[in-house]
Amino acid sequence: MRHTWLLCLLGLGVCWLLLASSAQAQGGLTATPARISAAGVTGERLTRTTVIRATMPITGLQGLATDLISDQGQAIPAPQITIQTSATQVVAGQVLTVTTTFDLGSIASGAYQGELLLTSANDVLSLPVTVQVKHPWGWALAVLLLGIAGGGVLTYYRQQVRPYDDILIRAGRLRSQLRNDPELLPSFRQQIERQLIDVEAALQGADLEQANSQLRTAEAIWLRWRRDRTNWHAQATFIKELEQRIASASMPTDTAYIHTVQQNLKDATRDAPLGTQEPDTVAGRLKAQQEAIADYQAIFEEIDSLLTQSRHDPSLQQRLRALETRLFTLDPSDAANRSLLQTELANLATEVVPPAPAPDATDAPFVLGGGRGVQPGIFAMPTMPSVAPVATSEAQAQHASGRRVGELWLSSGFLLVLLALVGLGQLYGNNATFGANLWTDYATLLAWGFGIEASRSAITGLGGK
Repeated sequence: MRHTWLLCLLGLGVCWLLLASSAQAQGGLTATPARISAAGVTGERLTRTTVIRATMPITGLQGLATDLISDQGQAIPAPQITIQTSATQVVAGQVLTVTTTFDLGSIASGAYQGELLLTSANDVLSLPVTVQVKHPWGWALAVLLLGIAGGGVLTYYRQQVRPYDDILIRAGRLRSQLRNDPELLPSFRQQIERQLIDVEAALQGADLEQANSQLRTAEAIWLRWRRDRTNWHAQATFIKELEQRIASASMPTDTAYIHTVQQNLKDATRDAPLGTQEPDTVAGRLKAQQEAIADYQAIFEEIDSLLTQSRHDPSLQQRLRALETRLFTLDPSDAANRSLLQTELANLATEVVPPAPAPDATDAPFVLGGGRGVQPGIFAMPTMPSVAPVATSEAQAQHASGRRVGELWLSSGFLLVLLALVGLGQLYGNNATFGANLWTDYATLLAWGFGIEASRSAITGLGGK
């Protein structure tokens, strides 16, 4: 029993000694700060200093570095980590410094973690280490400037080149539509091609506004044709019928009256594509020419018949010849004079042939040219208020031009610099491991550069309105 108690006391003593030595070993060295953190760019040398306090005598103090590993599996090798201590032997309560140098040459971007060990003859201290590495700022700035340049090129194309290309595309599409429409009337085709020639001339003179205006006119003519294709075909056929009627009729055609009618038919053909009148209006003009031809033929045949009947009356024939001359020189659109001529001709007819009994009202003959020829009134344009001229000079123009250029450079330059600094600060400065995600980081910076130019263009565009 007595031996048992002795063994228990001996065991307790051994345990106490082991616990005491372990406590002394763990508490022999303390570090401030307790963790080493560093951040830099590839190629730099980073130095961090740690203060070590000894709570017991230390001998043979030295530092050991381990590889630092990133989440991507890359490493900062231990040979590129240098540890220097200010002393190797210290007494209890003494303070010393440990300087750790990280050589980041050829180290990829990323967050690296590991441990640094301080060992002595009777103690071991482990310090957690975190090193964040990113690409140099020059690469980030180059990508940002590339994005700005790309945005500038895109803006220049959109503002300067794209309108030119849009006109070329629209003109080419319109030419293709003309080529693929065999039913297109020659009058419409000629007008569209004429407008397209004007478009080419305006483009050669770099007058995009004029070219766009001419192209819109050509497109309007094409739309006018597509919308009323059937009506235009019917009217073209009607014009040919009227021309053939003039050519085949047994009446003089080399007169001012007929020449005017023929010119009116040409004008109707020419004006149809121009959009000044709707198809119904053009049809009304053609109907009026048809009536003018019918009146001309009827009056001429009546005069010719009366000349034959009055061949023994020189006085009557002279009067009939005068009416014939008036007919040949009459304006076809002057329905009132045609009606008057018809009345005078009817009066002369009574001198050749005795008048017949007056017929009933229901049998009254149709009077050629009756009820037409209402002359429109004259529309007077209102008097526009006069505007006092603004005094100008070359000096004032130069000052105004200088102010405008200065405002453009100031606003654009300020916005570019401001947004570029914000982008570098947000995407590069606040990202300690910029470049670790190569494509994501640089693509984001490139997109920011594009956005800078888009924002500048939008803001300065609003200011210019």
